[in-house]
Amino acid sequence: MSKARLIMRRYGGSSQLRISKISDLENALSLPDAHWAVLSCPCTGLHCDERFLHLIDADDDGRISTRDLKHAITFVTTHLKVECCFDDNKAELDLSDLRETSTELQQAASTILSNLGVEEHKRITLDQLQKRDAILKDAGQNGDGVITVGAISDDECTAAAKDIAKCVETVKDRNQKDGLNKGSLASFKKIRDDAIALHKASDDIMHWGDDSINIASKILSLDAEVCSWFELSELQSINPTLAKQFIEKQGQAGPARDGAAISAALNAQLLTEPADAIHFDRIKLSLSGRTLLSLRETCFSDCDSINKEAWSKVVALAKSTQAWQDKWTANKASCLGVERIKEINDGIITKLEALCDEDASYAGDIKLIDDLERLILCKRWLLPFSNNFISLPFLFAHEKRAMFEEGTLLIAGREYHLAVRVHDRAQHIKIAQESQMCICYMSVAGGIPKREFEVAVPITAGTRSGLFIGRRGVFRDRDDVILEAKIIHMIDSPVSIREAILQPFSRIAKFCGKKIEAWSASADKDFEKQIGDVVTDKTPNTAATPAAAAPAPAPANGGFG
Repeated sequence: MSKARLIMRRYGGSSQLRISKISDLENALSLPDAHWAVLSCPCTGLHCDERFLHLIDADDDGRISTRDLKHAITFVTTHLKVECCFDDNKAELDLSDLRETSTELQQAASTILSNLGVEEHKRITLDQLQKRDAILKDAGQNGDGVITVGAISDDECTAAAKDIAKCVETVKDRNQKDGLNKGSLASFKKIRDDAIALHKASDDIMHWGDDSINIASKILSLDAEVCSWFELSELQSINPTLAKQFIEKQGQAGPARDGAAISAALNAQLLTEPADAIHFDRIKLSLSGRTLLSLRETCFSDCDSINKEAWSKVVALAKSTQAWQDKWTANKASCLGVERIKEINDGIITKLEALCDEDASYAGDIKLIDDLERLILCKRWLLPFSNNFISLPFLFAHEKRAMFEEGTLLIAGREYHLAVRVHDRAQHIKIAQESQMCICYMSVAGGIPKREFEVAVPITAGTRSGLFIGRRGVFRDRDDVILEAKIIHMIDSPVSIREAILQPFSRIAKFCGKKIEAWSASADKDFEKQIGDVVTDKTPNTAATPAAAAPAPAPANGGFG
């Protein structure tokens, strides 16, 4: 086998592979990754068919790598003839373009066209391949083994699937719809069997009949208070004086008009006076006392009083009932009720599992449909995409745009034609700073319906003058729609050699200017202070100078004795 001849061209000062036909794609397989223009890119922010990007993302990680693209090229060159016309803007596949070895795809295409009622089996279109329900003759089946409620025709199975979905976690099918698979059915079967076993065990747990749950709840709500009463009774027999102090603190009422305080004091009363047992005829009518009296007929029907041992036995029974109730509530199938749980028997589960298997049996057919769809999309998009991945000729061509370009920015009387979408500005800035380029990050908004996104625009000509954060401009997208734009961040690097040479001097000038301003401000303060001091020293302080003493009056005799 002769070695592929690589034809290189100069794009933007670097040698890159020329890609204009399918044979060039075959040659790309032998091109070392180091000579590819791009090594990986996200599946978003590219102006081409999103389904095409999804189908060539082989590992479904949201990024297209050299390995993914090589896999797509190998797939296409395996199934399409060399003379097949690529990049013809037609979303269809002429079946004569398939290689003789691609018999499965030939048969699948013919079957699809027959199911769609197409008589002529010469070509198949993308629109035809997207009519999955008509192709498979059964709505909802997509080969993933997941059944959705809407795809089940049997009424009994539909009702069962709805109830099962209430009890187990549903799974997403290929169309992102909630459904059930064999795993979720197995999960339901387990919790259903656990629920049935719990219900059988309830015969030994419901000690007080159908109202056992309610009675157990009442007993446990009183347990702490009753136990405290027995402890106080023991203290009464050991130290009556100390016990009396505790009793006197019980149920102290507030003001006579405070109904809430009176009610609280009433309910805080002891069940009865301390004694060897709680006698029913001595129980006070507090809230706890009334609750305890309501339990007499069901729990203590043969007794006139309750001692500590009898109470402990009743509490133990109540705890076992409560523990059963907790397990029943924790079982996710309990929401359906016992009768409904039993109705969803193994026979219905088997029918649903069979539907899952039937859906999964379409996996081979679905793969062939996907392969045909991928061929049509690759036939339309693989060449232009490769010219934006393996090579970048459109980045340097004024008449065309690369797939990652968003449009043109008009700002400060200039046009900038290269703008790329930014999804994570902070991460983008970290990488872009290494380029030593002046880059403006723009927020762009407008259009009908309104769109909002961010782009990075490298400033590669002219100067930075007139560009600053907050400056507004106009953004013209690829469809010539005019949008509003505003600078929200800048990487302030020199644009030209002249700016790079002058930048140190500009920085020195700014530094000196700041120092002069700081010195001037300091000198002004000192001058103002000195002037203030002088004015203060020269101004007579009349308040602090004592008044001159008035002359003594002349003697009446003129001063002669």
